[in-house]
Amino acid sequence: MYRVKAQGYGGSGPSIKPFESLDINKIKCEIEDLLTSDHSVQLYKIEADGSEISIPFEYYTYTKCEIPKEFKE
Repeated sequence: MYRVKAQGYGGSGPSIKPFESLDINKIKCEIEDLLTSDHSVQLYKIEADGSEISIPFEYYTYTKCEIPKEFKE
């Protein structure tokens, strides 16, 4: 089981109810949605005894580059 915890960016915003799932793809989608909506996110794996193990993750964004018309061939 995985658990995603989030709150408004910088810890100053309201916390969001933790999201839990066994499906890592659902977890990834939840993390992406939260990060794009400006939240601080933490990911945990839930052990059989109920303890949480923090899982580091990396998140990449892509920047769009536009070239002015006058410089295009």
